Amino acid sequence: MSPASAHPMTVELASLMSPSGVGYSALAEHLAGGEVRFEAPLYRDRLGAVGVGLLSPGCSHAGSEIGILICDPPPTLALIANGTVIRIRGTLEYGFATDEHGTATYLRLRHSSLDLASDLS
Repeated sequence: MSPASAHPMTVELASLMSPSGVGYSALAEHLAGGEVRFEAPLYRDRLGAVGVGLLSPGCSHAGSEIGILICDPPPTLALIANGTVIRIRGTLEYGFATDEHGTATYLRLRHSSLDLASDLS
C-alpha cells in the first residue's frame, strides 16, 4: 500500500495482538510500512504522548489491551477529548522505539490524519 492510498486497510486493534495475548501478531509486521486506518478511542498520557486504543502505564501493551502511538499527530487532535472514538489513518510502523517523552512502543502511526470518510470498508 502506498502512503497516498485512497482506501487504506481498516484494521481492528485486537487483530494486531498475538493469539496468546503476549506480543504482536504476524499481521502487525506484515502491515508495517503500509497505510492503515483505525477507529478507536483517543488517549493522551501524562507525559504528552497521543495515541489510539488502550495503554497501560509505561507499556504499549498488556494482556489484551493495545495502543498505537500517534507520532506527529495532526493539530486538530488537540481539540478532541480523551476517550472520544476517532477514525485516523497513517503509515504503520512496527518495531521497538522510544519517543521524545520516553514512551516505549512497538506500534506507531506516522504521517497521520483524521479520516472523515463515512465508509469504513
